[in-house]
Amino acid sequence: MINEKAVYCIKPVLLALPTGMTFGVGAVALVTPVASTMGRRPDRGRCMTLADRITYDVAAKAASGGVRAFVEATELIVDALTQSMSKFIEIELLWGSSAHGTLGESTVHTGSGTTGVITIDLAEWSAGIWSGMENINIDAYNAGVLVNTNAPLVVSSVNVSTRVVTVTGNSTDITAINTANGTALQLFPYLAFGQEMQGVFSTS
Repeated sequence: MINEKAVYCIKPVLLALPTGMTFGVGAVALVTPVASTMGRRPDRGRCMTLADRITYDVAAKAASGGVRAFVEATELIVDALTQSMSKFIEIELLWGSSAHGTLGESTVHTGSGTTGVITIDLAEWSAGIWSGMENINIDAYNAGVLVNTNAPLVVSSVNVSTRVVTVTGNSTDITAINTANGTALQLFPYLAFGQEMQGVFSTS
């Protein structure tokens, strides 16, 4: 199943919520409003396509069981696609094509064999970006040059408290990441580099 969106960053992006909350019951005096913060980043559209899988037996039962059976068999997949696409759109609107990596930047990254340990720099860390990102394929770049030239890096775990992202990948790529320890690596979704929209903070 596929979910495809063309993203146009002409519309405003919500950066901060309004927070001028008034508490109390009855005729209370409203506190001074604290307005929401909006950002805009005009750019030409970018297309993102997201696919998920459904097993043949489930698909066959859904197709032969009528509309209700089809909905029941696929609604969780459709919901997951919608949630994931919404998350990626938000990330791209904010950080697409960022000079520090759409997913963040790391100067501490080690590894051996087929396992790499990447610590995202505090200034570039976002728990909201990395939550639910296990199994995502990513690329690591150093000043525009791809480091994992043989295969994508696959995120196996994310430790939110330590900002550590553990990946698996080709052993040559992991060695290159280990060798570059101390040098900034920018992280992007797999094959996204050069294909993304310009986010609000793309130059930050």
